[in-house]
Amino acid sequence: MGVFTSAPDEGVAVVTVGFSPVNASPVQGWYDFAAAERAAGADPRVRCVTVAAGELHRHGSVRRVVPRERLLDTALEPAREISAKDGQLVRFAEAAMNGIDPVDVRHSYGFEQGFTFEADLSGVADRVRDTFGEDVAAGEDVAFDTDKEQQS
Repeated sequence: MGVFTSAPDEGVAVVTVGFSPVNASPVQGWYDFAAAERAAGADPRVRCVTVAAGELHRHGSVRRVVPRERLLDTALEPAREISAKDGQLVRFAEAAMNGIDPVDVRHSYGFEQGFTFEADLSGVADRVRDTFGEDVAAGEDVAFDTDKEQQS
């Protein structure tokens, strides 16, 4: 797993992202992807660097493939979802994600659980749990399809 560069034709570099959809790309994967693109683009023999959005979608690194005219609105959807959440809890999640990627999975789990514990001690977890199922931005209840969740 990782990011790989191949040269199927002279002057063409193909950057392949090989992370599975189960874990998608870790933070380091995005740095590796950017480095591979820069390296391919800096190679004077390369005239075209290709990364297909469909391939990235298949691997779970791209959320959705849409026409260009819908790209900005679609790209902003996750940001809007995240910005509607509790800010302190988002910071805990971000710190946990940034800390677990580069280390052993057993250590990572304990590290992440430390943030869960801190969220619980600070009262953030209770506050968020009390609003579970509500649309925080609109103040309305959100429909919850239990059959769909059980299939996931």
